[in-house]
Amino acid sequence: MPPGFTPFHDRGCLVTRTYWGSHWPLSRGWGTGWSINDRIRVSPAHNSIMTAGDHRPEPIRSETLQTRDALGEPKTMKRQTWVWLIGMTDAGDEALRGWAQNFSNPPALQVRGARMEAQSYVPERRALRLIVEKETVAITITPTPRCVNPVFELKGAPKALRGVTLDGQPLRPDKYRWDGATLWLSANLGRQATVHLAFGGGN
Repeated sequence: MPPGFTPFHDRGCLVTRTYWGSHWPLSRGWGTGWSINDRIRVSPAHNSIMTAGDHRPEPIRSETLQTRDALGEPKTMKRQTWVWLIGMTDAGDEALRGWAQNFSNPPALQVRGARMEAQSYVPERRALRLIVEKETVAITITPTPRCVNPVFELKGAPKALRGVTLDGQPLRPDKYRWDGATLWLSANLGRQATVHLAFGGGN
């Protein structure tokens, strides 16, 4: 935690361990500060873990580009890409930790009836990518340490999905979505589990 950035408490709960205060130019007429102040309730604020000292996470992509600066002079630039998990929820800390762990660490997979794509995980979409080879596919998911609502992009899959089971139990239609290419599962897994997909029965 950077020096001087004290935790922010609201109604007895720790809200953040990082800087949360006025941030120019969003807070018109007030410069970026170094502590939480009363402007937090009247202007946009800035809450960033990304730039917290030496704790910046590794980028998912990094590349060096030859470009030109504002004066038109040749310049070597580095472009780095990070993925942010942004949203609003009234879920508790335990659920948020599970989502964060899931977002940062994709599960390990073992598959039958399909194979992994060369780029098997796309962090921007939190998607696991498979190439379907048979009408019946088994996906064994090993969370690291948690897998929440996994998303599968299934290349070459038949358009019709007859059913989905999780550890041998059929899933109700409201527990998954299939659009002919992407499968979303409503599942919160803290241990290894196997998903079976049965395709076919028309296009």
